[in-house]
Order: sequence, then C-alpha cells, then structure tokens
Amino acid sequence: MQRVLFAILWIILGATSAGADSSEEEAKAAYASGDYARAASLLRPLAEQGNVDAQIKLGKMYLENKVKPEGTPPWAFLHEARKWFQKAANQGHADAQNQLGETHINYGTFITNEEYQQAAPWFRMAAEQGHATAQIHLAWLYAKGQGVPRSDEDAAIWFRKAAEQGRAAAQVHLGWMYARGIGVVKDEKAAVAWFHKAVQQENGWEEDRLGWIFHGGDNVKEDEKEAKDRKEAVTTYLKAVEHGDIDAQSNMGFMYQMEKGVPRDMEEAVAWYRKAAEQGNSWGQNNLGVMYRDGEGVRKDAKEAVTWFRKGAKQGNALAQVNLGSMYSEGRGGLLQDYAEAERWYQKAAAQGNEQAQINLGVMYRKTDRVRAYMWFSLRATLSGFTTSLRLLRTERDDLASQMTVDEIKKAQKMARRCQATKFKDCGYKGHH
Repeated sequence: MQRVLFAILWIILGATSAGADSSEEEAKAAYASGDYARAASLLRPLAEQGNVDAQIKLGKMYLENKVKPEGTPPWAFLHEARKWFQKAANQGHADAQNQLGETHINYGTFITNEEYQQAAPWFRMAAEQGHATAQIHLAWLYAKGQGVPRSDEDAAIWFRKAAEQGRAAAQVHLGWMYARGIGVVKDEKAAVAWFHKAVQQENGWEEDRLGWIFHGGDNVKEDEKEAKDRKEAVTTYLKAVEHGDIDAQSNMGFMYQMEKGVPRDMEEAVAWYRKAAEQGNSWGQNNLGVMYRDGEGVRKDAKEAVTWFRKGAKQGNALAQVNLGSMYSEGRGGLLQDYAEAERWYQKAAAQGNEQAQINLGVMYRKTDRVRAYMWFSLRATLSGFTTSLRLLRTERDDLASQMTVDEIKKAQKMARRCQATKFKDCGYKGHH
C-alpha cells in the first residue's frame, strides 16, 4: 500500500526527465522500505525547484512525523512543515495557505493570541480564493476576536461564504446568527432556510464541526450551548410551521427522528415528514421513503419507499436520487435489479455534488471502468475533508492504482481536475445524466 501511495505522489509531481525517473524509482523503493528520510531527500530537490505539490507533500511528511529533523527539539517537525507550507503558500496555493494557518492554531495545549494573529492572514488569503475551510476558520476568528478584532458582522460574511459552498457547520452558525440577530438583521425566515440546508446534509448537524474542534474551548459548555441552540431551532421551526412553512415541517420530522432538541419519536417524525411530502416537499418525500425502507415509525414497506424516493428524485432531490438508485441496484421494492438505471440516478445526484452518489459510481465502475472509478475515489479522497470515509476512499483509490498503468492514472487525474473545475458537471458521465 505504501508503494502505491508513493507511486501516486510521483505521478502528481510529474517527474519527466531521465534523472527524475531514476529518482522516482529510488524514492518509491525508499518509501516502501520505510526509509522516509531517504524518500524525503529525493522529494526535496523538486520542492526546492518550486514544485508546489512537492512542497505540500514534504510539509505533510514533516507534520505527520514521517521524517524528523535529527538533533533538533521535539517541535522542530512543526517548523520544518511550516517552512515548506509557506513556500507553497507564497506561490498562492490556497490549500497550503490554509494548512499553514492551521499549524498555528492546531498544535499545543495553549494557543496564544500571537499564534492566532499569525494564522489570520493565511486563512484570509485562502478564504479570498474560495477555500471553504479557511473561510470557516476566519469566521470563527472574527466571532471570538482571536488574532483579529472581534466583529460579528465580518464573522457573518465569512460564515455565509462557506455556507454558500454547502458547509453545514457554517450554515448552522449562520442560522443561529439570523435567529438571534447577531451580525445580521434578525430574520427567522432566513434562519429556517439555513437550518434547513444544514439538517438535510448527509452528515447532518455533526458535519464538519471545525468551529468546535479548533476554536471551542470547554467541551462540556459547548455541548450544553449546542443543546440550547437546537431547542431554539425547534422553537423557530414551530413558528415557521404555524405560518405553513413546508420546509419547516420536514425539518421538524428530522428533529424528532434524530433527537435534536426534542425527545426521539419516530412516529412523530413520520407524521411531520408525511405532512411535508404530501404537499410536494422533496426532502419530506425522501425522508418518508427512508422511514418506509427502514421500518422506523411505520411498517417496513420497500415498495412504498420506492414510491416516495421516486417522487423526490423527479424533483431533483439528490438524496432521493441516490436512494432510488440504490433500490434499483439492489432490486428492492418491486424493482428488477437494473444497474444501468441505478447508474442513471447516481449520475444525476453526482452532478449536484452528492458525495454518496459519487462514491457509489466509483464502486460501480471498479470492475468495468478503472479510470472512471479512480476519478471518483480520487475526487472524494481530496474533497471529503475530516470524515470517517476518508481512509476507505484512499484505500479504494490506491488499490485501483496498483492495477492501472501510469497513463491511465494520468487520464483519471485529468478527468478529476476537469470534473472539480466544472463543479461536477463535466465528469465523463455515460449517456445523459
């Protein structure tokens, strides 16, 4: 596995000369044998020549303690990592800028304001390039007055930018700000809208909790605060429900299903989902389908699940499309097993950026189209961030790489770059998605 990982690294770095090819073979052998110091010494010349990917990789090797500066203090690895991240950051690489900022706030038991002050400019540079994680970091710095003057207005601006990129942590916090009128004009309708976007994410309220992880403080107090916030969300939803807000009805179902601010009650969740679904709400339709599929709060009925998944899917709901695709893939709910139809629905969801659909396509293509499979696994391994599936995605990608030629991997990487650049619209879809 280690040999595969290093092979991929060198393909990314694009060594082209005969000397580089020779170094590549030596580096792969060194990495495979566990001689990380030797691997780093072969990688370093490329980094010193200004290769951004090499600089980032070398920085990560130091940060992960794969290589350690000899005869230096224990924290020397951090300084060495920062050095290489900064070289890449100085070339304008947003991820390197964010990584550099994180080295100032993510290490040590007590982070001084000076560290936050050093992190802030790097987060800003990355944030201004549209790096969502950096935008969340910067928003929290403004919200807490760490390294920058406290400003709820600026915090709201950066939370909004990340929220608009689909980051649930930012959506939730922006919702609280609207509900309370902090940094923005109080607007319960806007609060409901942002809560709605957040709770319908695949990972729900727990998605990407960077604010708590990096800037939280006392965990017990934060948990109590979060519980209070959820109860406030229920109050906000109930007010919206009274005014006939269909989205809020669906969200109330979610709150009862997941025990967010109210006692867990599956039958009550089904009732709220049904109210929204029967009025044409695609999220209510998908969620009601899930309840029928899993037999939660209602008798298990796969055919009824398919009916509701199809209603939501036809309205363009990505989760409903994934769920309908899965029913076709498994031949459930009275459907004949139909991989082509499953693929069609997965592609529709994948084009909207749905992570599960993209992973499912990777799994489907694993035996029939290694290039496409590698593209999806590689994309998700890059974009998934701090998720439990990250290690699995990397394993799938690297196992595929061991079966592919160098040209096939390069083609897959080119497709992945185009797919990401077009926001998943041009990803080599088969037929019409």
